Amino acid sequence: MAIHMDERALVLLRRRLEALSYTEHLDAASAPLVARLVDDLIRTTDSYRSVKSQASKYAQEVASFNTKVSTLTRRCRGWLFLVCV
Repeated sequence: MAIHMDERALVLLRRRLEALSYTEHLDAASAPLVARLVDDLIRTTDSYRSVKSQASKYAQEVASFNTKVSTLTRRCRGWLFLVCV
């Protein structure tokens, strides 16, 4: 069962591919599959960027937390020294 795209959709798909630097020939028979693959590629790229941004945010939070823990650790050692003397 072959599903074909209309000419306008095919032209738009070719433009999307060119924007992604894919300039190879695209025939109408493979266009529906290629359209789905391009959509998946874009969705995956967007998801990757989102996860990368979240990871960066969490890394900053961890660094901040580690700084606070280090400060508290130094203070506690000072308190323990004063208590033991």
